[in-house]
Amino acid sequence: MEILEEPDAGKIVVDNVSMPHPLESNGMKHRRLRIGCRLGLIQWGTKGTVELNWKLLEGTVCSVNVAEKSLGGRTVVTVDDYQLNAVTA
Repeated sequence: MEILEEPDAGKIVVDNVSMPHPLESNGMKHRRLRIGCRLGLIQWGTKGTVELNWKLLEGTVCSVNVAEKSLGGRTVVTVDDYQLNAVTA
């Protein structure tokens, strides 16, 4: 993922959410599910199996809000308000 706006425009951000794999941990499955829900690809509360073509996200712009929050006496960076924008060509 590339940051498009200042102050970090041009920086590449890599998330360690892997593509689905039969031997992956439940934690990774849940993390991918949360991202899918936040991006509006999966409706919150969906039950059962959901098939998604994650390759369709290539070239898509996602806007998020980034904020520093206090958690357990330390400051952490959090991301909220995911919103998909038009696909770039």
